[in-house]
Amino acid sequence: MNAITERCDLAARPPQAQIQGTDILTALIGEVPAVEYQPIKATRTLRTVGHEALSRFWAHGRALPPDQVFAALHDNPLLFHYAELKWKRLQIELAPREGRLFVNLDPHAWLHGWDSDGKDSYLELFAPHAGRLVVEVIENLHLSDVARAERLSGAFKAAGIPIALDDVSCNKGIVSLASLMDAQYMKFDRGWLSGESDAARSDSRQALLEYALGLSRRLALTTVLEGVETEEHLALAHHYGFDCVQGFLFKEQFIRRVGERRSRLAGGPEPT
Repeated sequence: MNAITERCDLAARPPQAQIQGTDILTALIGEVPAVEYQPIKATRTLRTVGHEALSRFWAHGRALPPDQVFAALHDNPLLFHYAELKWKRLQIELAPREGRLFVNLDPHAWLHGWDSDGKDSYLELFAPHAGRLVVEVIENLHLSDVARAERLSGAFKAAGIPIALDDVSCNKGIVSLASLMDAQYMKFDRGWLSGESDAARSDSRQALLEYALGLSRRLALTTVLEGVETEEHLALAHHYGFDCVQGFLFKEQFIRRVGERRSRLAGGPEPT
């Protein structure tokens, strides 16, 4: 495919209006797909060790907020599976050639990727790239979702594909012991970087972070701090001993799209 690479700073974009169902259909079927790649860097050396692939959507000449798209897709499981599998193929095909490639996989979409003959569509797609892929799995407060995530983690671990627990947070979601045992990476949500006006809660937050990092080390998990946007954030990552960092402090994030451009973004040279 003919991939066009574009650089952008998504954090600087103004908030988007609520999207409509027709916008989602246009983005999934009528528009050119796009993938953003964010670098993941070793904290001490700032060497790029891999990239996280993120789905990006456009409709009628404007970017759609990914969180709104995915929230709507959760209400339509088959369309969710269609979108997830379509974008996963692109994320692998258009990815930078070097380093690990981190891809998100929602357990809801994964469960709808099973064929009638028992084949797992996602596992078949990922298996040829097992040497470089890391599958990111999110758990949340609903116990059924935890169970789905555990099944997903176990299946991919058995196939030799590393698992990352994504968005480990100080104020939302839960992490099951089974998923911890399956994981090789733990990605900490940017919420750990938020200030806390209440001193007692701030102390509790720090104690929880130190405990989670200590547990990660005991389990030999590679830790990644997301949402690093300032030198102060990077200094905190050094202080707490995170293995890797990710965020808008590092300007190498870029978008690759298939075919002709449908929206205007700042252009840039294609990375290796």
